[in-house]
Amino acid sequence: MENRWSWSLSHNKPEGQAMRRSTILISALALALAPTLAAGKGKGGFKRREFQRQYREILQQYSGGDMAGAVTALIEAETDAVATSGPKVLEPLRKAKLKVTRELLTTEAEVLIPVIALHEEAYLTYREREQAELIPGAREMVVDLVETYVDSADSAAGRVTASQMMTSMAGHLQEMHVDSSAAALYRRALDLDEHNITALIGLSFLHEQYGEYPDAVRLLETLVEIDPWSGAAQLRLGVNLVRMGREESGAIYLRDVLNDRNPTWMRSVAYQELARVLTDSNKLQEARTLLEEGVRTLPDDPNLLIQLAYLSERNGSFSEDPALRLALRYTEGQPPQASPRFVYSQLPEMALTEMRQILERQMEDNLQSLGLALTPATAGQPGS
Repeated sequence: MENRWSWSLSHNKPEGQAMRRSTILISALALALAPTLAAGKGKGGFKRREFQRQYREILQQYSGGDMAGAVTALIEAETDAVATSGPKVLEPLRKAKLKVTRELLTTEAEVLIPVIALHEEAYLTYREREQAELIPGAREMVVDLVETYVDSADSAAGRVTASQMMTSMAGHLQEMHVDSSAAALYRRALDLDEHNITALIGLSFLHEQYGEYPDAVRLLETLVEIDPWSGAAQLRLGVNLVRMGREESGAIYLRDVLNDRNPTWMRSVAYQELARVLTDSNKLQEARTLLEEGVRTLPDDPNLLIQLAYLSERNGSFSEDPALRLALRYTEGQPPQASPRFVYSQLPEMALTEMRQILERQMEDNLQSLGLALTPATAGQPGS
């Protein structure tokens, strides 16, 4: 985000008589102003109506295309509210925002799509700034708004969009290893749209990480049915089946991954897994033949050479294979590259990126509708 800002609060501590005089004066002022301060304030001194007016102005600014400025203004308003009233203000803040957003639904449910995007951006900014006190509220606001959108849209297309928005939030949580919350949002996304490919990938990835292979396989089988050309789904399904002891079934999917339409890292992992299955079954010659094919197909991949060297060492032929020894020495001088296994172990970002691009277009399409929905809501508010 551009135009980052920070704030600090310092206190001067008077002593002696000056402190006693200040205390008396402050107490007197507090008693005199108590009736005035109580009027229009929520619990803990939170000025609900004032904040709602600010929030509408922020949404109006956002509807005009100023995402960065709106996010900054929202963060400033919420940070100031917490600094003034303490953490107890978080729930009143949430309710105040939800009330405003529900008032916008007099037009169409799609006006909430850009509002959800705004709060998702606010969540990411709080996370980046490590404002731990405000992160949970920002996350919950996104989820609350998506559920409000589900109730209001009440259509198949609306459920698909809601599923994508829930998945996007789940992906952010998964990036930060908040796995139980991410899994819950992925499941909710699949409740809304059982064919959500990105949610299937994300949730199966979590199950695989925790060694819950049957759950991962169930999701990946669904994914392969939906998208039989997905190399990532075939690879992960093959690997998980092998880990469950279903080597023959897993090998079928792994062999499909060797097609050159798939990225080299996927093919490398598939070659490695297939060779390991053959080696564990004592089919050493088949494993060697497979790895030699892999080395010819992926000549820059040192992992397959190392695995092939292991087989040669195992049957005592490594010293008799000068070409293999020369190839291994050649790889030692090459610049480091991301290991295919490392890439496999990372959250599949591409699916999330493509899905978020779709949501971004929907957000932009509905910004004008948000501005129109805000006009009657803003006109009658104090200070507008």
